[in-house]
Amino acid sequence: MVGIFILVAGLHHEANDAHSFGPAFAALAREPVGHVLLAVVALGFVALGLHSWANARWVRMPQD
Repeated sequence: MVGIFILVAGLHHEANDAHSFGPAFAALAREPVGHVLLAVVALGFVALGLHSWANARWVRMPQD
């Protein structure tokens, strides 16, 4: 969603159209199934956190 805001701002040459996560989440929440979309985004953040934690815990870098 933030990427879409940045793309639109670049295409229209209007820097004020580029927004951060807050307006992106607000735009999702205004949709008819906004609560479902926000839940999917939240699950994606949880999945990313678990993946990052698993990598930090179990992936070992080669020692050269």
